[in-house]
Amino acid sequence: MSTRIHRIVLCALLCVALPGAARAQWSTDTLSEDRHSLALVTSGGKSFFVGGRDGPNPSDRVDIYDEATDSWSTAALTVARSHMAAAAVGPYVLFTGGLGATASDLVDIYDSGLGGPEDPGAWSTTTLSSARFLAAATTVGNKALFGGGYGGDLSAPVASDVVDIYDADLGAPGDPGTWSTATLSVPRGRLAAATAGDHALFAGGRNDAPFGSWVVYDTVDIYDDSTGLWSTTVLTQARAQIGATSTGARAYFAGGDSADGLSLVYDTVDVYEPATGMGAPLALSVPRMGVGATAVDNTVLFAGGHAMLGSGVTVVDVLDDATGAWGPTASLSADKGGMAATTVGDTALFASGVGSSGATSLVEVYESPWTDLGGGTVGVAGQPTLTGFGSLEGGTVASVFLADAPPSAAMLAWISFAPVPFSALGGTVHAFPFTNQIGLVSSGAGSFGAGTTWPAGLPTGTQVWFQFIVADASSPHGLTLSNGLRATSP
Repeated sequence: MSTRIHRIVLCALLCVALPGAARAQWSTDTLSEDRHSLALVTSGGKSFFVGGRDGPNPSDRVDIYDEATDSWSTAALTVARSHMAAAAVGPYVLFTGGLGATASDLVDIYDSGLGGPEDPGAWSTTTLSSARFLAAATTVGNKALFGGGYGGDLSAPVASDVVDIYDADLGAPGDPGTWSTATLSVPRGRLAAATAGDHALFAGGRNDAPFGSWVVYDTVDIYDDSTGLWSTTVLTQARAQIGATSTGARAYFAGGDSADGLSLVYDTVDVYEPATGMGAPLALSVPRMGVGATAVDNTVLFAGGHAMLGSGVTVVDVLDDATGAWGPTASLSADKGGMAATTVGDTALFASGVGSSGATSLVEVYESPWTDLGGGTVGVAGQPTLTGFGSLEGGTVASVFLADAPPSAAMLAWISFAPVPFSALGGTVHAFPFTNQIGLVSSGAGSFGAGTTWPAGLPTGTQVWFQFIVADASSPHGLTLSNGLRATSP
């Protein structure tokens, strides 16, 4: 960012303060009961915290958080179990397999088109091709994939190479014709799954043979939804119990453990992009396994975990997806590993886990200071997408990044403190009237990035709106709009 733009942004921020209601960036909430080893997935603005156990007894509890109303409700699984894999595709949310006394093949299905999640009529069941727990799940296109895991029970687990695939284009998941199977290159459980572009990835894991002869894998099986073909690549190290998440364009595989889970844990973060494969690895601030990982817009969060000899970790590493730069770390309210993680809207949720105090009902809540307001329009390269990064704590770096603009396109960046949104150009103008208007040009790749130091001393709730107007000959208006982006000081 040029010195001139630095001055404009800083002057505007220092001279105008519009405090409003704002939630703390980090806070906590609670589930209806203590438990660990639950499944967590988001669909339609609702996050589902499913099953788990506290001690020897599995749970049938489903806690449901509704972002729109900031409220909680509960439902129940058909059969109590832990260590499930969950995924959402179309109107369906699927909670598969898991562990009761032994491995289960049950799939609980919630259909959002039939009623709210508290309505028994919205729930049904089907079965996997084989019973298993500690599998991994991800969604690519209109398919949900459930790969690997173990048959048997925790005392004698049998690694599986099965991938059950549900295709929502073929109908409802209760129809057996909507399901198919594939095979991983290596049978294993405790693996991680994430999706980047058209590629669904199943990474790492171990076979859980009798203690002392465990084998941990560096294998990554890749399903290409555009072709229906499978291929493989490898992680930097063989490891299991990896934290995995995706920003859409990239998949991240963070931390993990060695063969015995005690003598060696890793700080490695492998990054996968469909066009280039595995890139140069990044590093967490603390080596650990059982990392809770999720992404909010441009910010990737790696939370908690267990370090050497199983000691809990409170640190949260914060990564800018656009630049690969690490921001200031944050801290959980308590040491925890094995947390399930998801994102709903602009909020990341890290659920339960196990720490020095055992299983917990605590949910760690991160609310991004950046809010995507939508309203963009589609041009030759798609909709110009504006994202923000940074905690917006005084003195830290805040940055914005625009992608999917035409190459070398003229642009106007609008910055507003008291906008009056209105419809125009087929979308919504969010940052008008503007306080500052800055003329810019996109790069040859159709992107633009800029950062500045966020001023200290701003009142909590100070808000700034950003939006780009981009020259694009493919548009009927000759212009496209990025989405609006609002920054709120914590």
